[in-house]
Amino acid sequence: SFEFTCPLRFCALSLNLMFPRAELLYTRCYCEENIYQLCRWVKATKENVLGDLTVVFISNPLRRIPIWEQSSSVEGNFLIWDYHVILVHFKDEVDESLVYDFDTRLAFPTPIKKYVWLSFRPDLLLNEQFERYFRLIPAKDFLSHFASDRSHMVC
Repeated sequence: SFEFTCPLRFCALSLNLMFPRAELLYTRCYCEENIYQLCRWVKATKENVLGDLTVVFISNPLRRIPIWEQSSSVEGNFLIWDYHVILVHFKDEVDESLVYDFDTRLAFPTPIKKYVWLSFRPDLLLNEQFERYFRLIPAKDFLSHFASDRSHMVC
């Protein structure tokens, strides 16, 4: 049994990071651009928290990563992405860390423990070809250096 000890309303209010999701730019299949736009929005409206945010790229050498609870998947099943990008607000207390994923069925934001448990299913032993690699980039650096030409996209 896995417990989620941080009620979402408490986490989001204590972090003052409730983003108006409906007002944020979103383009299906362009997770890195969606996260870039979210970082831009944070910089413009809540710049004092930008330094606490980390952009997380998830992939592997074979470009096959399973993620559960994705809005494009059949409910209860996983979706195989070549890569995926999320935004994490890491806090000293892990229970207060939040994940912002535009493509999840879970809440926006979701407490990190809940997100990891339901989206990455650490309870399952995956074939080596599906191991996930994570690259963490401070949101400030991501904003300074992000570039995408979409040539890699197949959606």
